[in-house]
Amino acid sequence: MVIFLGRYIPEADKLITPLDERISLFTERTTNILFLIALTAVTFLVAYWVAPESIPERWASHQSVPNEYEIRLDRRICHSGNASLHMRSRLDSPKGFAKLSQRLVANDYRGTRLHMSAYLKTEITWGSAHLWLQMIGQGGSVLAFDDMHDRPVTGTTGWTRYDFTLDVPQQAREIAFGVVMAGNCQVWADDFTIRAGDKEVFVDNIEMVYGP
Repeated sequence: MVIFLGRYIPEADKLITPLDERISLFTERTTNILFLIALTAVTFLVAYWVAPESIPERWASHQSVPNEYEIRLDRRICHSGNASLHMRSRLDSPKGFAKLSQRLVANDYRGTRLHMSAYLKTEITWGSAHLWLQMIGQGGSVLAFDDMHDRPVTGTTGWTRYDFTLDVPQQAREIAFGVVMAGNCQVWADDFTIRAGDKEVFVDNIEMVYGP
């Protein structure tokens, strides 16, 4: 109701009422649009940050007891780039172990001394994590092997570099490497690098090789 100088002016009401309706409709539509934008953003964040993302194809995973561990790509926590390999136990008391591995053909490296480095970050309630490097001969025979059995990673640790050195025998067919864990824990691995002498022959910082 519009009153001017003590007089009621019905003509002004006719102008204001449609304006109020338009403002109310605009506000309602704006609220709906903002709600849809917020819902889309939340859905995207859940998919990006929470939903497990498969490990890169060149990596192989193995669990001695199925479904005790989750093995995935992690784009939130990494040493460099935008991703790392992540393993975590699904159970408080898993009975088995989980392993990630990759293999290289040994032909070009026979007779050389191989150096491998990688970074680990851990949250271990109990159990341990290990990087490993292996020389494989004909028929899958193990010619040389270092799995950090004498220096396991335990407890909670920040990103830490670990180094290996093994000679590649002339009869080596493949070079295998990776990370293994057992227990109630989480492990992140990143920036695998292999050198033969002073020559860098393999670099895998996950994000660089497999995309953004």
